[in-house]
Amino acid sequence: MTAQQQPDNAQHLKIRGDMTATEVPALLNQVSQRGPVLHVDLQEVGRVDSSALTVLLACSRSARGATVTVHHAPPALRALSDLYGLQTLFWVV
Repeated sequence: MTAQQQPDNAQHLKIRGDMTATEVPALLNQVSQRGPVLHVDLQEVGRVDSSALTVLLACSRSARGATVTVHHAPPALRALSDLYGLQTLFWVV
C-alpha cells in the first residue's frame, strides 16, 4: 500500500494497494505529512473496509472546508460512505 502525491498537482493523491485496518495506520501517517488533498484516486486499490473511511476523513480535514473528490472508488467504499452518511464530507465518483 502506498500513497503518492501527484507531481503535477500537489492536491492530488493516488493510493495503491489495500485499505484495510492493517494498512490504514501507515497510510494515515503518509497523508498527515502532506498538504491539503482535494482529489483522491483509488483506481489501484484492492480491498477496503470501514477503516478506509478514516483516510478519507483525514483528507477532508486537510482540505480545510473544501470538498474532497474520491475517484474510482471501489463499490464497497461507496456503500460504506452511504451507510455512514458521509456524502457531505467527500464526493465519491
